[in-house]
Amino acid sequence: MTGGHTPAPLTSASATRHTPRTSTPVPKQGVAILPLRFQGPRDSEYLGDSLTEALIDQLSRVRGLRVPGTGVTARFRNERDPRTVGHELGVELVVEGTVQSAGPSVRVSVRLLEAQSGTQVWSGRFEYASTDAFELQDRLVPRIAEELRGEAVLSAWRASTPTEALALYRQANSLLHGAFRGGRDGGPLLLLESCLEQAPDFLPAVALHAIASLRALFMGVKDPQRDSAALARASVERALRLAPEQADTQLARAMLAAQLDDWHTAVTSLRTALDIAPCHAPTLQYLGSLQCEAGRADEGLVRLRLAYDLSPTLVSSLFELARCSALRGQMEDYRWAMERLTASPLHRTAAESLRVRVAGWTRNMEELRRSKAVAATDPDYIATMVGRYASAVLGEVDVLELIPMFDEALSQTNSPRFASLLCQLTAEVMGLCGQPEVGLKYFRRAAETALIDLEWIDRCPAIEPLRSLPGFAEGRLQVRARVEAIWHASVA
Repeated sequence: MTGGHTPAPLTSASATRHTPRTSTPVPKQGVAILPLRFQGPRDSEYLGDSLTEALIDQLSRVRGLRVPGTGVTARFRNERDPRTVGHELGVELVVEGTVQSAGPSVRVSVRLLEAQSGTQVWSGRFEYASTDAFELQDRLVPRIAEELRGEAVLSAWRASTPTEALALYRQANSLLHGAFRGGRDGGPLLLLESCLEQAPDFLPAVALHAIASLRALFMGVKDPQRDSAALARASVERALRLAPEQADTQLARAMLAAQLDDWHTAVTSLRTALDIAPCHAPTLQYLGSLQCEAGRADEGLVRLRLAYDLSPTLVSSLFELARCSALRGQMEDYRWAMERLTASPLHRTAAESLRVRVAGWTRNMEELRRSKAVAATDPDYIATMVGRYASAVLGEVDVLELIPMFDEALSQTNSPRFASLLCQLTAEVMGLCGQPEVGLKYFRRAAETALIDLEWIDRCPAIEPLRSLPGFAEGRLQVRARVEAIWHASVA
């Protein structure tokens, strides 16, 4: 922990005030993974050692952890007292567990224990419908390792952080990464501000606060009483100063840089986040979504699937997977993702909004009517906008009557990236309703600010009428140059 004044919550007055606090390097935590005990058919006993070795290999890639190899931990196959293991190996944490094989499935149960006291601080259970060692290593081990990494990070703060603050952090983390828009009502941000009031030096919360601030900025509306953009920048700056070794800090830095069209910083920060935590699902989701937009969808779709496999509660990773699959005509993948999105109450509005767009793209009027009816039951303003989008495509309203609504929404956002999304929606509905010249105006506005969505530009059927108009090719070239700068930054 470090001394100094309390850095949270951020307010408009504190957004530009320098905080003298500086970060203190955190020594590497030792985590010993004991041989996983196998329970099941004798001819599958090798799975215990196979998964143990793979888990050690995976966790040893995490920056900030020191993981003894199998040659050191193998002698503790029978001696399981974490206090003995901790004393002899000089580690703070011990992982033990079992591998159970029954029929075509395998279940891995792991427990994280404090070495000094022997207290169990976390447990998890993971299942997969396969007994193939390679498949289990690829699909289960990264997920287990990431869960252990996150809990190991928190364990370093457990003794010095109030229990209520830890609970607030966990709740905010669940809401932030669980919901499509990360709590547009400010829920996660308020929880984290309460958390940091109680534990101002709790660096995981400092890092997560930066992400929550950016999410609130991206999906929020302008508030004359609160400069959301300045507060988000201040939160990211604070996280970079105090908690640069947190993966969430580097992800927040990338998110802010993307808003500012600084793609070199964005890509470098994403790379750093994955160096810190190779299986950090929110970073994989962000990078995968970026790739799907910016001309590398083949890689992006794989990363989005991986993010979802690593964290099945990260259902929001399936939104871009569904959208990109629909643009590519991969409707089986689109339906697979949509089924899971609509099954989640937190994602249903976003899913139905996307369903309206895809129905418009494909001119599926029956689906458009159904989706419009579902969206109409939600008071969310995005749902309202896509409901009007559907009404225009169905011929129920004059599409030109929607322009004031779209312009009002554009005037209320602080986020260039969100403004680009609004322009995309407007361009689509104008293209679908016989007003391509009007649609082109919004397309060019997006192209001149933050649009990077080449996949949409090249594949979306709704804007087909715009592509032959003077000015469209120039707009695409602007976007293409921005996209090339992104991936040039990744190898610079």
